[in-house]
Parts: sequence; structure tokens; C-alpha cells
Amino acid sequence: MLDILTKDVGEGVILRQVDFSLLPSPYLTNTLTLIKNISKVRWETKRGCPFKCNFCAHRDLALKKVKYHTLNKVFQELALFKKFNAQKINILDPVFNIGKDYIEVLKEAKRISLSSLLSLQVRPELVTDEFLDAIEGLNVFLEFGIQTLDEQENKAIKRGNNFSKIFENFKKVQERSIPYEVSLIYGLPYQTVSSFSQSIEQLRSLGCTSITAFPLMLLKGTELYELKHHFNFKEVPMGKYNIPTAVESNSFTEKEWQQMYEIALQLNPNNRI
Repeated sequence: MLDILTKDVGEGVILRQVDFSLLPSPYLTNTLTLIKNISKVRWETKRGCPFKCNFCAHRDLALKKVKYHTLNKVFQELALFKKFNAQKINILDPVFNIGKDYIEVLKEAKRISLSSLLSLQVRPELVTDEFLDAIEGLNVFLEFGIQTLDEQENKAIKRGNNFSKIFENFKKVQERSIPYEVSLIYGLPYQTVSSFSQSIEQLRSLGCTSITAFPLMLLKGTELYELKHHFNFKEVPMGKYNIPTAVESNSFTEKEWQQMYEIALQLNPNNRI
């Protein structure tokens, strides 16, 4: 942004490498002010995602890398959250359980006896016994974004779900009584009311009691956005920020999308659009 404003950079794409070790912490610099017993803070230990889901805007499309904050900064921020007794820490990492540092982050949280609720977005296939051991004794809530259990839909969005491994790890999480939630997306390519309902029922049969579902939003810059005409998506701006939401496609009508929306509301009445 500084180059654009202060230099003659010309037209086109401007690509700059960002050294994450130099990024100041908004919390440690008091840019974001904490108060005692603050109800919720948003936090990240890394940015970006190595997976190729074509609906997601978290990918670094230029360099295809995940960028990590230094552990020193991460640990200092954890200590600050502990000091102010933050009630809940929403970790924004698209996938928390990747890379070499996430176990160390959990160990540090345990070392300082952090009592805050840690909300983690986790890739279920990558759940290991080491990870489960590391969260033992911490106040955690796991969020598994599976999106669909239908093979055709899964392939269309390049989600790459390894269903047998997912089901195996669900069982491990349940055996340890770790609270978790599974999220789905409705409005996917090839999806129908029936296939959406079947994903829900299959999750229930696996013992998943907390399930939520969100509508597909076609985000600019994603591969699926570029394919919207291929699937004949009809979009309607919805929600507080008027994000274009796919309400019709080759496989479902707007009326059928409304049925899926009603099913999603029954799963979670507080579900956002």
C-alpha cells in the first residue's frame, strides 16, 4: 500500500514479500486495547492455507504459502490474554493443526495455565494423538469444517476429504469427550436438498451432536467464483455485508435452496447468513 501511494509503480499486479517476523502485534502495541475479563479476542498464529478448496479465500494465490508468526510474539500475546483473563480466544488460523509450531503453542498455553476457551479451526484428517494429548487439560472447542460428505460435491469443490480418516478421528475426539462442532456448506455444485440432508444424517449417525451449516458465498478471487457460469449459479446479496450468496444452480432451484436454508436454521437457529 505504501508503494502504491508513494511511488510510481505503474499498472498491474504488485507483488511484495512480507516478512511476518517484522509485523507488529496489534495487542502488544496496544493498537487493539484489552480490558480485564474481556469476553472475546480474535487471534492468529499463522495466515494462509496449503489446501486447494476452490471456494475459499484463505489461500495465498500468488505464492501458495502459509506464513507463520514468530513463537516469541505468539507466546507474548498468550501471556497478555492470560493477564487480562480473556474469556474466549477465537483463533483465526484457517487450519490450526498444520506446521511445526501448533503443538508448541498448546504446550505454552498449558504451561501458563491458560483458562480461556480456545476455539480452534481444525482439519479432522490431521488430528493426531500428539495433538489430542496437547489439548488435554485445556479449555478447547474444535471446529471441523467438512463442508460435505457427498463424494461428487467433495470433488467439485476440491475439498479432498479423507472420509475414513475423518470418521476414525471423530471417534477419538468423542472418546476423550472433547467438545467439537462440524460445519457444512449448502448451495454447493451438484448439491440437492437430498444430498445435503444425507450429509447431516450421516454425521448424526457418527455421533456428531453439534452440526451447523452455512450458505455458499462466491468470493472474488476464488476458483469457484470463476466457474459460477459453468454451474449456472444465481447470486443474491445477503447478510450484513451484502455478500453474494449462491441461491440457485444446475442442481437446485431457489425454492430448494430455501429448503436447505430452513434445514440449516433447524440445526442452529443462530446461524448467520
